[in-house]
Amino acid sequence: MMSQKTKSTIMIQKLNQLLTCHDIQKVLNLGRPLFGNPIILSSISYTVMAITKEPEIKERRWLDIVQTGGLPISGVTNVKINEAYRLSAEQQRPVIDNSVGDPDSPPMLRKTLCAGEKILGYLDSPAYFKEIAEEEIEIFDFLGNLLTVELMRDVDRAVVPDNMLDYFIFDLLEGKLKDQKLIQERFEYFKWNIRSKGKIQIVHIREREAGEIPDNARFRKLMELFSSTFPMSKMFVYGSELKMICSIRESLRLDERFCSDLSRLLEQQHLIAGISRPLLDITTFSEFNCQAVKAAQLGSWLKPDQKIHYYDDYAIYHALELAAKHENLMQFCHSAIVLLRDYDLEHDTELLESLRVYLTHNRSIGESAAALYIHRNTMNYRMAKINELTCMDLNEPDVYCHLLFSFYTLDYRSMMAD
Repeated sequence: MMSQKTKSTIMIQKLNQLLTCHDIQKVLNLGRPLFGNPIILSSISYTVMAITKEPEIKERRWLDIVQTGGLPISGVTNVKINEAYRLSAEQQRPVIDNSVGDPDSPPMLRKTLCAGEKILGYLDSPAYFKEIAEEEIEIFDFLGNLLTVELMRDVDRAVVPDNMLDYFIFDLLEGKLKDQKLIQERFEYFKWNIRSKGKIQIVHIREREAGEIPDNARFRKLMELFSSTFPMSKMFVYGSELKMICSIRESLRLDERFCSDLSRLLEQQHLIAGISRPLLDITTFSEFNCQAVKAAQLGSWLKPDQKIHYYDDYAIYHALELAAKHENLMQFCHSAIVLLRDYDLEHDTELLESLRVYLTHNRSIGESAAALYIHRNTMNYRMAKINELTCMDLNEPDVYCHLLFSFYTLDYRSMMAD
């Protein structure tokens, strides 16, 4: 049985070795027995710089880190995990993070390695073998400080762009920053002229199949592809999707080159994109981010063959989604909709669909007949029957708009039923 004195002697020897060691992998190897849990040192781009060998660990997340040589991007850029890194940077201390999300994964001890306001890297440790006690936190903090000194010796690493820019963008997208002057000062500090052309649009990029989450290697590949294709845009990972913030003059929709390049990439990589409206007020980032997300979500349901979806095309469905949380949408439909629906069911006719086509084809008998593959006389007869049943004046703007809104409502209800 090893005495307490012997343990103290070994501890002092290990600490002396650590203090004289200038190799980051050796620092981890020496610190591992003292600390008791695996240790990962990663760069600001979440690439593994050093990692302890742990042959006993068979857990999927750990094996993925070892095999890919990088932390899972979808995890490290999760808002809650980013909060842990930020808190560590502010307190200059390790923090315990329980937000991994997988019930089979242990809590993480995280430390952001900083030189002043520069972030040099991240030190992480999953508690596979020992619970995180105060003593382990102190040792982990000590190892982090030693590694920070070693990273500062590398001049190239010390001058990399400050990764706090990503945290800043996350705050904008989460709606945590509303002070326009403060936001502008941050942009100037980071030397990022986000409004160089006057306006901004947010592009939300995700897998074509909803719920599918890219693995670490795919995230890296996509980041490289989009960053090289759109070098003037800010590209980053947000949760399990990619975000691109573009400086524009009027609208990305009018930029044929951009749309062509984006469509090509989306097609090649089996992705879709939702694009917000042009943004002028930089305090409304979170609302416009929501627009981009909703455009991708609603577009994938309503127009699954399209790759690029603009929020303007789906804003009315977004409004219906919000209203549906509080009201029965059918109460907002024009009474003629219900009347024609019931008539069609009773007489096996297609008056309701004929009315929809008529309204969406500029109230043209010829265009409507062609769209329905029927004769003009048949279309005339159907419209006469609709007028007879409903007594509506389809040239009245309020009636026309109300009927169109009613058809949007029916589409939304059908989409949600599926």
